[in-house]
Amino acid sequence: MRVEFLVEADSELILAADRYDAENPGVGIDFISEVRHAVELILDNNRIGRIIRVGRVEILHEFVLDRFPYSIVYRILANRIVIVAVSHQHRRAGYWRPRVEEPEADYGIPLAA
Repeated sequence: MRVEFLVEADSELILAADRYDAENPGVGIDFISEVRHAVELILDNNRIGRIIRVGRVEILHEFVLDRFPYSIVYRILANRIVIVAVSHQHRRAGYWRPRVEEPEADYGIPLAA
């Protein structure tokens, strides 16, 4: 199974890392490392996160990071896991829902090795 980030989720990851680095150099790298570790855990057990229902049939999962106030919201597809959002826990709840409701969501940014 492989992991892909929606374009918006990738942007959220980079922006958050940049903000952390601006406040305290090096913390952005720590943030990215924690997200990578979370993604590895998700790959090992893709149902590790709590279930989130969107609409009648769409099921997503949310994995909460340990060190940072962020969650990884993801969906499980047949041959891949798609990261829908790297969501700050104090941001407007469910702001990312339109990303999964759109039929032509932009999947395709693979997790960099």
